[in-house]
Amino acid sequence: MNKSHRLENFLTAVNGVHNTQGGTQERSYYAAISNLLDSIGAGIKPKVRCVMELKNIGAGNPDGGLFTPDQFDRKTGSIKNLGAPSRGVIEVKAPSEAVDDTATTKQIEKYWDR
Repeated sequence: MNKSHRLENFLTAVNGVHNTQGGTQERSYYAAISNLLDSIGAGIKPKVRCVMELKNIGAGNPDGGLFTPDQFDRKTGSIKNLGAPSRGVIEVKAPSEAVDDTATTKQIEKYWDR
């Protein structure tokens, strides 16, 4: 899938959720975000897989994480050891929230420390 189709698919999915006026400001968009990041991650080395709704591993609950193949069992596809996602965590906020405001919160500071 080319880059413009990835973005188009993401924006179409986000618009579809938004137009229902029934979604939440964050969680309703997880599927669209995960699909976008998985499509990008499939085209880089090492491949990167997005997993949304992570459990607390010592720094709170990030909305998602970016994992590499070495973190998964090849046979079962399950995670080998739930450590920190090797390519970082994702924090989803409503579009109306300023990125700078989120980036300087205690929540994000805990993720960096972990």
